[in-house]
Amino acid sequence: MTIKLHILNLLLFFNVFLYGAEVANLRCEYQTETPRFSWVIKSMKRGDRQTAYQLIVSSSESRLKKNEGDMWNSGKQHSEQSIHIQYNGKNLLPAKMYYWKVRVWDKNGKATEWSNIAKWSMGLLTEKDWQGAKWIAFKDSALWVKEWQQHKESELKGVSGLRNADDWPWFTDKDSSIKFNE
Repeated sequence: MTIKLHILNLLLFFNVFLYGAEVANLRCEYQTETPRFSWVIKSMKRGDRQTAYQLIVSSSESRLKKNEGDMWNSGKQHSEQSIHIQYNGKNLLPAKMYYWKVRVWDKNGKATEWSNIAKWSMGLLTEKDWQGAKWIAFKDSALWVKEWQQHKESELKGVSGLRNADDWPWFTDKDSSIKFNE
């Protein structure tokens, strides 16, 4: 039992001193023209803290995996701030997906590994962004019934024993009665 306890203590010791801090819980406030980023620093070292960060944003996940911040690379920023970091890169396009990751430096000046990749999609924030949108429009019930019957009739072509969409076993008319083949 004591051997297992010693091994566990050694593993914890090496985990704290070899791996140090890590970045987790990446968040992006994206329903605004200028997104803001936040993250949490996890460390088993007592009193550990962030002293700097670097955040990169890319237009593709493959670029980000190569550490290419084609949209924005903050460079190393000497700051303990880890919430509401405002985007300061190239113009972002509406309805486009973007990818980001961050790394931080701890109190001893040691950089963490890059965080996992996170992503967000820009919203449609201005009236101009909605140009060309296809809207769902109101149709009266007679038009819906007609379209439904046409759809069912096209599905039933070649099905033996059925004359039209009204013969479809679960097609209900306005009185909600089910019509079966006679």
